[in-house]
Parts: sequence; structure tokens; C-alpha cells
Amino acid sequence: MSRPTSSAPRIGAVVALLFLLPLGSADAQNTATDGLFTIGYSEGFGLDSWYSEGEVFLSHLFQQSFFFRTDQPGDFNDLQEYPIEALTFNSVSNTDPATGSPAADKIYLSLGDPGSDPFGADILYDLTETGPGGTGATLSATITLTNFSTSTIGVSLWSYTDLDIDNSPSGDLAQLVSANTIRQTSFVGSSVTTRVASGPNPNLFDIRSYPEILNDLEDDTQDELLNNNAFGPADATHAFQWDLTLGAAPISITVEHVGAFAEFVFPTSTDGESFTFSDPDAPAAGDAPRWYDPVVAVGYEYVAEPGTEFAELYLPEGFLDSAYELEVTDPEHDAFGQVFQIIVSEPGAMSFSFVAADGQGDGARSFRVTGIEPEAGIDPTDPLGFPTGLTFVGGGQVGFTQSALSIPEPGTLLLLGCLTPLVLRRR
Repeated sequence: MSRPTSSAPRIGAVVALLFLLPLGSADAQNTATDGLFTIGYSEGFGLDSWYSEGEVFLSHLFQQSFFFRTDQPGDFNDLQEYPIEALTFNSVSNTDPATGSPAADKIYLSLGDPGSDPFGADILYDLTETGPGGTGATLSATITLTNFSTSTIGVSLWSYTDLDIDNSPSGDLAQLVSANTIRQTSFVGSSVTTRVASGPNPNLFDIRSYPEILNDLEDDTQDELLNNNAFGPADATHAFQWDLTLGAAPISITVEHVGAFAEFVFPTSTDGESFTFSDPDAPAAGDAPRWYDPVVAVGYEYVAEPGTEFAELYLPEGFLDSAYELEVTDPEHDAFGQVFQIIVSEPGAMSFSFVAADGQGDGARSFRVTGIEPEAGIDPTDPLGFPTGLTFVGGGQVGFTQSALSIPEPGTLLLLGCLTPLVLRRR
């Protein structure tokens, strides 16, 4: 969950760079867009981007790939697994091959040569934005296998997924929720449910830390998934495995990633230690929170503008011990001066209700949160470094400032910056 410090600019520029690396080498037909969301296919990685970089939300799919092995002698034998792109490349396009019509939210990939490959694979990636304000999306991948031979062949197929929800490469919980469904939840409660939407149920499944599953699929030995059904909080990845008999009839399998994401709001202005937020449509008490996120510190003080009262507080899970201290500093509130110990054990769960803590049912105009460990190494230039979930009395137009109580010394940040390579991904 912790993020080593770097000298990078704000997260928007960093994320743009990360996504442009794989997408920059592909032409426009390798990408698809629906609303705020974009996906990108890169040969050798499969689908290697799924993200929205709007005003309130950002998420990231690092990789969704298919692998296979067969029981046939020759190049694709049963001694190791191969990426699906090892089959002969035919085409990748946003044009439906059946109708010739363009589809901006779809990618059509065709692989396989009857003269050299045991089977062909056609993959349709389909992206749909869902939820209010682009806070959800469904990404499906339908793979159709066609036998090129006159006899049946045995094919093992893997669907591998590496999700970095809310753009965090760690701190996610993943678990098997049914025989064909795995759900991954981030430190603020955003989630992506990966399920087999059609086709045979998988024979095996696995949930492990990056890059363990990927290393197994890319080595030169025969591997099987381990049926691990839960993992985290960590950099979780997961996979399904099918052992198929491919005859004259094609076999199609659809894997869906259904996402429901938290909304993020970044500061409208800052002087380096105090951050001002203005939200014209803030959530009211009882609504899903919105997450407000400045730079790192060991604590923050929140002060509302006139007409704004804080109703509920949500703190992130997974920052070392996930333990914080909350002090109500509003002299008009019944809990003024009291300090509450908070331990966050469930991502996205409410941490404290100012309305419930007040005898009159009012919110608080100010409070402070401490207990963020400096050694967590959160990037002080990362607006997703330490998000705070808030709702407000009455909702609607709100404004408040969030001031850092203490920012780690430059020497500490420099030391933490040495850890940056630990979270870099192989591309």
C-alpha cells in the first residue's frame, strides 16, 4: 500500500507517461474508448491499459493476457505455456470483420495460420462505461478457438489479469467468490469483479502476488494453477485455467472485468502545505463518499468554509498499521477536544460519523487526523498518496482546506526515494 517517494511530477503526468509507453508503439486501431475509459492492446502483453483520467477518477489495468499449450507435437507442445500472440498474427482493428463497420469501443484481434499453427484465436475486447459520472466500466474479452486440424486436440488456456485499482500497484485484496468469479478490492473500496461470463467453467484458478503467476506462465516448464482463493493486501494478480478438447466446433469463452470505482477530487489550489478543495456536487451523509487527496504528511487538519460541515469520514486501509487518531477541533461540536482511536480493517468502510458523535446531530467544521507513519514512504507529489473519503451535511456545494501538520524532512524523502525501483513494472 505504501508508495516510495520519487522526484516525479504530479500523478497525472506520471500516469500519462506510463500509458503512453505501451500505447505509443501501437497505431490508433490498437486502442478503444468508451466515455472516460480507454483500453489499449500491445502485442506480447495482450490488453495492457484500461484507465480513466477524468477530473474525479483514475484506475489502471496493467495486463490482461491469454496463454496456452497443446498436446500436439511440434512448436506448441505440452512442455510449456505460450502467450496467445505466439500464434501467427493476422490483424488488429476497430472494424468488425463480419460487417465492416467501425466500433470505437471494441478491438478485434485475429491470430493463427492453418499452415503453421494448430488452431486459430480470435479475440474481441469490448469496453462499456457504466455508473454515474463514469465511476464504473465493464471490459470483456471473448476468445474463440478454431481447430485447424482434422482431429481433436487438447488445449489448455489461461486468462491472466493484473489489476492496479485506483492506480495503486499494492494494497489490494483479492478473493474467489464463486467457481468462476474473483473480486479484487482496493484500499478505498473500489472493486473489479473478474468473472467467466460465458463458456465452460475454468478447471483451475489462482490468486498470487505479482509476478509469481506471470513468471510461471512465461518459463519453459509445464505449470498448473494452484487454486489459491485469497490473497492480500498486496499487489494481487489472478488467473483462470481451462483444459479443453478442441474438435470441429469452435470454443468461445468470455471473461468480464466489471469495475465500480471511487471518485477522487484533487485540490483546486495549494501553497505547498495547505490544500483548498471546491466541490460543486459533494455527497451528503449516507451517500458513497468522495475521496479528497493532497500530498503526504504525518497528519492533516481539515477546516470547512462557512456553510460547510463534515458529516462522515473515511480513511484508507493498508497504510502500515491502518491506525489513526482523530481529534475534533470544532469548538461548537459536542466532541470538541476529544481524541478517537481509529483502526481501518475494511477497505472503503466508514471510519467516523461527526453527525452521530454530536448530541444535536450536527456535523463538524474542523478536525485533524494524525498517525500516518513517515516510513510509509507515500510520494508527496502523488495526489493518490493518502486519500480521505468525506461526506457533508446537506451535500451540494462545499469548500474546505486540508493543511499538512508535518511533512517529512527532505533527507527522509530522499532516502525513501531510493526505494522507487521496487514498484517499477517490466514492460
